[in-house]
This record gives sequence, C-alpha cells and structure tokens, in this order.
Amino acid sequence: MSLLAGQRVGRIELIAAAPQPICVFYRIVDGGWLGAVRALDAGSPAQAVGAVDAVVPPAESSPADQPKGWGGGYMLLPEGDQHFPEARAVYAVSKGSHAVMAWNSRDQTVKSRRLVEATVDALHW
Repeated sequence: MSLLAGQRVGRIELIAAAPQPICVFYRIVDGGWLGAVRALDAGSPAQAVGAVDAVVPPAESSPADQPKGWGGGYMLLPEGDQHFPEARAVYAVSKGSHAVMAWNSRDQTVKSRRLVEATVDALHW
C-alpha cells in the first residue's frame, strides 16, 4: 500500500462485511485514514456488476477498464461516501463473478486504480 498510495502505512484493520471483509489502511505518520479495498466473489457476473454499480453509479462515474479485461468506473468523492467519509476517490471494477473496489484519501483515482490492480494480481484473479 505504501508504494501505491505514496504514504507509509501504519495500522491495518479488517471490517467484517458479508460476503467478504473490507481492508482499511491508516497512515503511519498521524494514524489518519489512508484508504480501503474490498474484493468480492459476488456469486454471479450480474451480482459483481451490481456491487460495482452501487459504489460507482454509471450515470455519475467515468468508465474504467483496468486491469485488462475488467470493467467498471471511477469517480472523485469531494464529500466522501456513506461508508468512508474520508474518501476522496474510488475505483471499482468487475470481471466474471469478481468485483474489486478501492477508496483513497486523496482526490486521485489513479491511486485507487493501483490498489485495485495490486489486489487483482495478489488474488490471481
């Protein structure tokens, strides 16, 4: 996460959520919220797309196509979102029954995209 976000990570927390948990990262410098990532095995392609669309509504977001073969959207969040008020950007994509979404504390969607790409790579999806 440090290389992806440009900030050193301190504490890491797992939030219990169904069907899979959310991983939250905090800065080492001041303990502030840095970002979060969630990887889902949604059960079906339609459910994976639905999970992505809930985070990045198609009418409000820009299309995303990274990693290669994945699709979804990204957007800035000037006022955060319902789950992460500190979030300023989100990137979410799906492929098959898998969905990955990432939020970060800076208004740079590229940092969220990098976190999604690293998660997909680590899970061998």
